[in-house]
Amino acid sequence: MSPRQRPIQELEDQAQEFAQRLTASVYSVARGCDPFAATVTGDRITVRQEPDTGVPLSVDGAVVLTLKVSFACAWDRVGHYLAVDESRMRVYAGAQAAGEPLFRYAYLRRLSGKDQPGAHVHVHAHRDGLGLLHG
Repeated sequence: MSPRQRPIQELEDQAQEFAQRLTASVYSVARGCDPFAATVTGDRITVRQEPDTGVPLSVDGAVVLTLKVSFACAWDRVGHYLAVDESRMRVYAGAQAAGEPLFRYAYLRRLSGKDQPGAHVHVHAHRDGLGLLHG
């Protein structure tokens, strides 16, 4: 069966399982953050927190960073397994994911005209902004 012939429900089921495993992993280091969920958008599934508030990362009980993560998922090339088409991770200073992130990481499975995936990191922070984090 090709990916288009398989029911979107099968992909959503795999994405929900991925969201549950992701939530369990994140809870092991950041208890109390919002869980991850899978949402159907056309022939793709988005996996992110619901509500999308970010993962608070704390040191000695004080939140110093907030991590926001999202995944756009689809069928793999043969249409059997969930694959991540795109992922976006952003790290913000402080307890709120607002304004410009300190840095962000992006992954694209399909780059135009290329067979290999691509990933890149963008650093937005000034040295002073990062220096305040170690307090």
